[in-house]
Amino acid sequence: MSSTTRISALAAILTIVIFALDLSLPLGVAGAVPYVAVVLLGIWLPQRWQVLVLAGLVSLLTIAGYLFSPAGGVAWMVLANRGLALFAIWACALLVVRRQEADATLKESEERYRSLVEFSPEAIIIARDHIVFANPPAAKIYGFEGPENLLGKPIFDIVHPDYHETFHNRQDLISGKENLVTPVETKGLRRDGTTIDLEATGSFVDWQGTSAVQSVIRDVTERKAAEQALRESEGRLAQAQKLAKLGSWERSVSGDRHVWSDEMFRMFGYRPGEIEPNPKFVLERIHPDDREIL
Repeated sequence: MSSTTRISALAAILTIVIFALDLSLPLGVAGAVPYVAVVLLGIWLPQRWQVLVLAGLVSLLTIAGYLFSPAGGVAWMVLANRGLALFAIWACALLVVRRQEADATLKESEERYRSLVEFSPEAIIIARDHIVFANPPAAKIYGFEGPENLLGKPIFDIVHPDYHETFHNRQDLISGKENLVTPVETKGLRRDGTTIDLEATGSFVDWQGTSAVQSVIRDVTERKAAEQALRESEGRLAQAQKLAKLGSWERSVSGDRHVWSDEMFRMFGYRPGEIEPNPKFVLERIHPDDREIL
């Protein structure tokens, strides 16, 4: 049995009970007021028209109760009680409809957001103490078959132990802001336990009514390896030039910028970076017979 069917059945039973009670009480008693409870059940109904049908039905029953209940009370008070009951019924119906509209808007917004992050090429994880959302690129980075395998895991399962304290500090920083926090380089753990280099940007979000941290994550393992290889290569070149007493330099196409190796500075009697090798400086240190070559 669907939830809509259960709510409709409960509303029907409650309506019958209230109507029977109303018919058994004299008119001086506000027997129609409990119909408000029937209308409030509309909060759990999916369509606004269902709420309006409930309000219309119990309004008719309120009028029927006035016509068929035992006489009693002062006439104007009886009319006032029925009028107030009708007002309460429709005021609640309006509030329920507005609530449904707000919920529908929020749900639509969440669905658009979910679609956006699920199909984003960037890895996105939303977490509190545990992971509540992950998209396919996030699962790929951490070595899982699908996003569902990440859900429910403690967030520190995928954070390298050396970065637990840093992660805590970042969470405290993010929780006090609504903007994106500056990207930071960190290390994560894949499913098989291997370490990966990551760049993460965090922001504070409201996820299903509670606070959470959203992280946009990039795997920079290959970039870091390439940077390290380049540094090592440059270091070997600098060492080779020093041993061989060789210098190297580069000049931009426009000729207004020169870049020297460390050994080039030493050959001219300067410490690396001590001076700016501009074109005039370079020409002054080239033999006049060789300047035309440059």
